[in-house]
Amino acid sequence: MPRAGSIYRTGSRKRLSLCFAAILLLVFLFTRMPAVLEFPSVTLLGLTGLLLTALGAFGRIWSSIYIAGRKNKKLVDEGPYSVTRNPLYLFSLSGATGLGLASCNPVVLVCLLAGFLLYYPGVIAAEEEKLRAKHGELFEEYQSRVPRIVPDLSLFAQPEYIPASPGPVDKSFADAVWFILGYIALRAVVWLHFFALLPALEIPFF
Repeated sequence: MPRAGSIYRTGSRKRLSLCFAAILLLVFLFTRMPAVLEFPSVTLLGLTGLLLTALGAFGRIWSSIYIAGRKNKKLVDEGPYSVTRNPLYLFSLSGATGLGLASCNPVVLVCLLAGFLLYYPGVIAAEEEKLRAKHGELFEEYQSRVPRIVPDLSLFAQPEYIPASPGPVDKSFADAVWFILGYIALRAVVWLHFFALLPALEIPFF
């Protein structure tokens, strides 16, 4: 019987994410809210979504550079990790919010945020247990000093240089590309809905 924490492992996380994304894609393709698909809201939501998606994508690159090749060797508490213990998940939330807003579909936005807020606290807790077991008092001190999610910018500190491995950094750039490509594809569907070129169930405005 698998342990409860197994659903938070990387492999399980990827499978759950793919299943969730597939279901959400169907919802997005075949539902639309005419009240939102109007000027200027369709443009404003698109621009706001682009900013948040870009922040999420490039924030993940920035965060990954600091832990690339180091996260299994030492407790990283510099750069983005000096102001929040989970910058990768914070920037992922920014990206998910951006995509949800850019979709001009409140169902998609609510599902993205609900899925993230229901699942990822468990992921973070499981990872914190691993760090506590590995680093002991060093992690306890870090935990007491740095916020879990909401950043405290007054704590920001960075080293003179960062030793990084190319592999993880390359992967972080690939992740960023998928964020941007996802945004482009999403907005293409939005405009298909805007011009009523894609059949979809209309959601009334609440």
